[in-house]
Amino acid sequence: MEVGRGMVVGAFRGCAVIVGGRGRSRPSQLIPGVRQTAEMSTQIAAVIRVMHQGGWVSADAVRRIPGGVELTLVLLKGRRGGVVGSWQVRCRGVRELHMTDLNGGGIRLYPATHPAARQYSARRARLKWRPGGRGTEALGVLLSTHTRLVDDWVPFDRYTAPFPTGASVINWRGPEFFMRAYARSLRQLGLQAEVLLQRQQGSGPRLRCLHFGDSFIVASSFEVGSGAT
Repeated sequence: MEVGRGMVVGAFRGCAVIVGGRGRSRPSQLIPGVRQTAEMSTQIAAVIRVMHQGGWVSADAVRRIPGGVELTLVLLKGRRGGVVGSWQVRCRGVRELHMTDLNGGGIRLYPATHPAARQYSARRARLKWRPGGRGTEALGVLLSTHTRLVDDWVPFDRYTAPFPTGASVINWRGPEFFMRAYARSLRQLGLQAEVLLQRQQGSGPRLRCLHFGDSFIVASSFEVGSGAT
């Protein structure tokens, strides 16, 4: 599957994904200022600190590996400069792979509290509400609420299924923090809204979000090896 600029790969389904780069991917190199051995991967946070010292970060390729995907990151001397080095970042337990910009320039690692990661680990809930003939108005208010809550990290229609114009009762399911925020806004609008928590299935792996350019990967671990796998 070829992925180019402007294309999005949604929730990861184990499919092989190749991201077209500039065709100058190189073997991983030792990272200045970061201890690295063949037996142990370096911490992604340490790699990011090195990248933040200067240069332009670009993604060259993404490919499937056992248990996740591998991302090739390239550090350039400026946006169109020469290659300083490239490293394979192994992403395990991938929940979402969103690729829209291969040459974004910057890179950051967000914790489990970031909404892109939090949506997969938060307790699930059901929102039951009555539009009372004001469905269109309610959707406008909910879209504003959604944008204030998570900006554009999570699509608005991910947890808000379409409903018929004459629907009397609407049920949506999703992360609790989304459903509670929606319910508050609906009540402020004078509509009936109730949040029902679903049975907790136990805590899963702690997820984080690796953000580069306009692209990001949500996964349980990010490891940087000394060579390609």
